[in-house]
Amino acid sequence: MEPLSRKEREKKRKREEILAAAISVFAQKGYHGATMAEISQVSEYPLGTIYKFFQGKERIYHEMVMETGVALGDILLDIIKKNEGSPKDQIRKCFNEYLKYGIQRREYFLIYNSQRSSIDAVLVPNINKSINKLHNKMNELLADIFEEGIKQGEFKDHPPLEIANVFSSVVFSTIWLIMGDPENYGQKRLDSIFSIFMEGVYA
Repeated sequence: MEPLSRKEREKKRKREEILAAAISVFAQKGYHGATMAEISQVSEYPLGTIYKFFQGKERIYHEMVMETGVALGDILLDIIKKNEGSPKDQIRKCFNEYLKYGIQRREYFLIYNSQRSSIDAVLVPNINKSINKLHNKMNELLADIFEEGIKQGEFKDHPPLEIANVFSSVVFSTIWLIMGDPENYGQKRLDSIFSIFMEGVYA
């Protein structure tokens, strides 16, 4: 991939700063309470500049959600590409990196969790379809790791895609738990959650 030109880097930086400002405003005011004028004020870019990047706050929300989904996919693709360690090591890496990203993007996940029921179906009708498509693709890639682990005797012989679906549910449920009570989810507790997933609860 060729490096970005100075003009392209500047455009990318502006876009990222506008999105960051929008997340901050959405977190404070809620999606419906936020205005483009407030996003302009926080980002320190005039409204005309913002509208060159986004048609309105619906589009900002759409891009915010999609970019987060793509970033989570990139984490998984990077782990698969590096192919370091056993399948179990790679799944543990996914678990840790997903949670790390969730903590870094805490404001976004709080917005998405609290606002999605009133936004997705009404204002952005295609966003669930797009996110579900990304989610399904990620689970298919995870299933490949679990399938290899089954072959190597690291995982029980369950359908790999079903294991991947359960794993994703555990990961995102853990992210929501951390969002609500970050002080009580240190590494020891996260290790326990991962252990429960890997080993089950049977005595």
